[in-house]
Amino acid sequence: MEKFRELIWPLLERAEVQNAIPLTVEEITINDDNISKVLDYAMKIYESELSRNSAIETKASLFISSLAIITSVVLAITTTLIGQNGFSSILFLLICMLFFLTIYVLRTVWFAVKVHERKPFSTFYHNDILKDGDEKEFSIQLILSIINKTKKNSIVINSKIDNMVMAQEYFKRAIITLSIYSFLLIFFFIDKCKFGIKTSVFRIVKIFNEISLSTWLVALLILIAISSVIINFILIKRLDKKSTETV
Repeated sequence: MEKFRELIWPLLERAEVQNAIPLTVEEITINDDNISKVLDYAMKIYESELSRNSAIETKASLFISSLAIITSVVLAITTTLIGQNGFSSILFLLICMLFFLTIYVLRTVWFAVKVHERKPFSTFYHNDILKDGDEKEFSIQLILSIINKTKKNSIVINSKIDNMVMAQEYFKRAIITLSIYSFLLIFFFIDKCKFGIKTSVFRIVKIFNEISLSTWLVALLILIAISSVIINFILIKRLDKKSTETV
């Protein structure tokens, strides 16, 4: 039963609240010859976390924009069908699919918006670099500051990743629901057309016009939705590849 519920309605597992335990100067033991290397590596790790955060937020924005287009297209088509055709079992299924699609879209947008929620993020300020001491002491203090900020940021970014994973799961279910909706839409028009195998494409277009539904408008809306999904999938894949390379 739990697997079935997870298939239809995935939930985010609650994790223990993580707190970044700051390092102290006494815990840092670095050979003098390696201080510059450690400082460089620590800064690269810090920058990679910033890049990972940026990639996650961009990905969340793509989900929001793509689903907004898809939902508007599906809603426009369904509203037109309801207004210009009598009740039927296929039309009822289309309405049900629209309901599930709306729920999945709202859940996706909900978690995508949570990615953009304002959270404490550690950045560098003047007081982080305006420190006393010789070159060694200054470098160690800077390394300490970078590591502690990176640890804090990692916890924030990991929480964003959790929300991003949930947004992806509901996005997948929205795509599956949209696919089922598309097949039902085809069956609906086949049922309306009542044509045989030998019926030509011109007859299909004629029947489309008889039910007062612009064939070209529907085709354009569907094309826009499909193009949006394809483009956003490509962008998401590129962002995944980019974030993997930076880590």
